[in-house]
Amino acid sequence: EEVFRMLGPMFGMMGLSWLVSIVLGCSYETFFIVQFAATPGKMAVGLKVVRPDGTKLGTSRAIGRYFAKVLSGMILGIGYIIVGFDSQKRGLHDMMCDTRVIKTRG
Repeated sequence: EEVFRMLGPMFGMMGLSWLVSIVLGCSYETFFIVQFAATPGKMAVGLKVVRPDGTKLGTSRAIGRYFAKVLSGMILGIGYIIVGFDSQKRGLHDMMCDTRVIKTRG
């Protein structure tokens, strides 16, 4: 019975940890994609995330892309594997949000 009394707070902390992780990850990615069209990692390798016409993403599309990336990973990474087979090298999250990852330097 003691174990069951400990489970509630333990699951509560796990849920809170998950929620904080989602909020921080989404905020980080949204900020960098909206402000700079790239996260620091993408900037380091010369990549940008843009719309098909080359314009930057708005806040709502950047948030949507973050959650689409979560979905891409949840389905055993298949959303990322698609990149190797797509003629435009887009992942499932890029297809869902109508975005492209482009090279900014050769």
